[in-house]
Amino acid sequence: MIVGANAGSLRALIRAKEAGELHTAWLGDQVSFLASQHVGQVEILTDGLFVFPELYSPQAIKDLARWSDRLRFSVHFPYLLVNLADLNEAGRQASIDRVVRAAEVMMPLRPHTYVVHTAPSRLPGPNESLPADVQGTDARYQPFIRQATRSVRHLVRRISSRRLCVENLVHGWPFRLNVPLIEGNNTSICFDIDHHLRLRGSCIDFLCSHGHRVTEVHVHDSLCTALAKREASDDVLDCLALLARHHELSPGPDAIILETDGRRDKITRCLRILREALGCS
Repeated sequence: MIVGANAGSLRALIRAKEAGELHTAWLGDQVSFLASQHVGQVEILTDGLFVFPELYSPQAIKDLARWSDRLRFSVHFPYLLVNLADLNEAGRQASIDRVVRAAEVMMPLRPHTYVVHTAPSRLPGPNESLPADVQGTDARYQPFIRQATRSVRHLVRRISSRRLCVENLVHGWPFRLNVPLIEGNNTSICFDIDHHLRLRGSCIDFLCSHGHRVTEVHVHDSLCTALAKREASDDVLDCLALLARHHELSPGPDAIILETDGRRDKITRCLRILREALGCS
């Protein structure tokens, strides 16, 4: 199992900007640090592309690509101010354009996977632009899912479908309603353990149901803290043990990515905890 970490979160970018530490080689510095921590994969978050575009210049990305002989890259497509399920067609197309732009900019990195959110951070409430007869039922989500399906269909024309990973989310609609979208477009899944736990789901059940399509797993720093304090549930421990034996989920995931706010002391501590939990310290 490859253990990796993310780089370029908008929170980290803004913190560096406020501290006067943001410069054109900032992303390269982050990747250099992660390489010093012996990660096998770096996931570049791309919301910053539309806030600090100078950090994602052709030269900056070319410089990042020089690390490709020591680690591999993945890309987390933008999700802030992006809604691939927008019922407004102009809005949906604008969101697709942002995602496609991110894919084009990151192409020199030859990403192993691309993570995408199919749902926005908020859907209309029960009385907002939805017919009364579908409120509170799965049917209320179908107009959004149809739009998301169209968006994913567009993306897999540009990206190998199995490299595109649909992430399970806390917001939006229940993940089970994404299964036809995923299977119909033959995409992969990014399994975010913390998202699933916030919905009180069983991680083992998720892997047993969808493990054959899971290519990448996300772990937040909060879960690492729970592991260190021995507060993680048996379900989580069993899940990590299964991931350590990922060959049993064939083809299954081959990378687990630590998600943090970019603070280096936190990254070092959480990588150690995660590796210990996976038995690869």
